[in-house]
Amino acid sequence: MLTLTNGITLTFTLSDLLILTAIACLIVLTIYLVFTLKSLIRLLNESATLVNESSKIVEDVQEKTKAVEDYVTQAVSNGQGIFKAISLVNRVRQ
Repeated sequence: MLTLTNGITLTFTLSDLLILTAIACLIVLTIYLVFTLKSLIRLLNESATLVNESSKIVEDVQEKTKAVEDYVTQAVSNGQGIFKAISLVNRVRQ
């Protein structure tokens, strides 16, 4: 029983308190779920960004690897620089 300053009395039964507690718990749970989902969405967006950036890095590395491979292949076949000895060894083997 609750008496207000103007003389009005409010009476709460046990079932009323139980219902109010359940409503309060649902409100708190809803707020918690909203914040958790917002954090999860933010993390997913960041991970998608990181995946895109890492894909670009992988493509860049593959392009550079291909360029180095082409250079080394050309240098070995033409016998340039330090690859001259390798080229001579390959010719002798053939």
